[in-house]
Amino acid sequence: MKSNVEKMIAGEVYRQEEEFYASIVYANDAELLHICDGAPILHLKRTTFNSKNEIIEYTDSVARADETKAKDKEVNSLYSYE
Repeated sequence: MKSNVEKMIAGEVYRQEEEFYASIVYANDAELLHICDGAPILHLKRTTFNSKNEIIEYTDSVARADETKAKDKEVNSLYSYE
C-alpha cells in the first residue's frame, strides 16, 4: 500500500480545498513560534483528495505573519508555497 506522500508524488491528487487567512496566535503556538500571545499570524488549512474523493492529506498550520512569504504555482495539481 502506498503512503500518502507516495500517492501525491505518483500524481494521484485530484483536487484540493484550501483556506488561507490572517488570524491571531494562541499561547501554545506563540511559544513554538517565539512570538507574543495575540500576535498576528497566517493560518492555512488544506485538504487534498484523490480521484476516489478520499482524503490523502490534511494540513492545519500557522506561520508568523512577519516572516511569511506565500507564492503559489500549480505543479501536477499541487500548490507549492515558499
